[in-house]
Amino acid sequence: LPVVIPEGNYVFTSTLLPNDPRTVVLRGVGPASRLINRIARISLGTVTATNGSDAVTGAGFVPATHRYGYLEINGFYIWASGTVTATTITLVETWPHATFTGTAFWHPPALRFNDAAAGTPAQTRHNGSILEDFWIDHGGVGFFTETTRSNAIEFAAVTNIKTRNLILTPWGNGVAHIGTSIRTVQYDTWIWPPGFVADIDGNAQLGQVAGVVFASNNAKDANEYYNLEIGSGRHGILGLHGGLTTGIRFVRPIIQGVGTVNGASTTTSATTPDGTATAVGGASITDAAKTWTTDQYRNCLVVITSSTGVG
Repeated sequence: LPVVIPEGNYVFTSTLLPNDPRTVVLRGVGPASRLINRIARISLGTVTATNGSDAVTGAGFVPATHRYGYLEINGFYIWASGTVTATTITLVETWPHATFTGTAFWHPPALRFNDAAAGTPAQTRHNGSILEDFWIDHGGVGFFTETTRSNAIEFAAVTNIKTRNLILTPWGNGVAHIGTSIRTVQYDTWIWPPGFVADIDGNAQLGQVAGVVFASNNAKDANEYYNLEIGSGRHGILGLHGGLTTGIRFVRPIIQGVGTVNGASTTTSATTPDGTATAVGGASITDAAKTWTTDQYRNCLVVITSSTGVG
């Protein structure tokens, strides 16, 4: 039977549907059905992330819980790939920063469609689920901190999910396809990630959020968005780390107020970083006139505007 969310403000402090094996029909009455996310990050204890390796080692990891999602390691955010043991979390990419040993955190999402335990994917367990007519909001004034980098909806392993008339204002990403997602259809979704706008400490990774993100190398096929509106963010729609992305379709999207890499909420050419760069037969470019912070331009598009390689 459908679960109906009456008009009202409902605070929750843990993930909705974390490992629920059933088809779910969750309906509200529109924006008046407001789910307020006050989920705090969870410590993973002491871990080691080694430069050039996709393995984060530690102890006490829970495969069914930590196998997907948003990890915070030494102030940077990176995605888990879906392969987790009690002592190792495999990332979707190799750790690009200096080797780090210290406390890491996992940022649970507001709502998640997960599959079975590691190694036994069963994305059909939620087949036919429907989400419609409600608002997933951030924690409100006083909860705007890096300790609440929670995504609104995560599709960890799903088939045939439909959403309609959702408002998402997360401190993290709006909708994250982080595992196998096949045949998901979203109608009339409005996303505004305020974590980008209120970049509280200038951390280059703090603003690295998107309205919709395809964040892993798992298969993604026949995912459709109709009437998608994204109000602001570092990115409107972001694809990371390869994977099968056939049949991804956006019909009548509106993306506005996407910010530049320095945290400004404008896309005018006057604030777009440019300069003269040099490349010598490698995979890097150098501009000695610039002083860049680590990862300031990570996942951004570089365009060559003149000379060799223009385009």
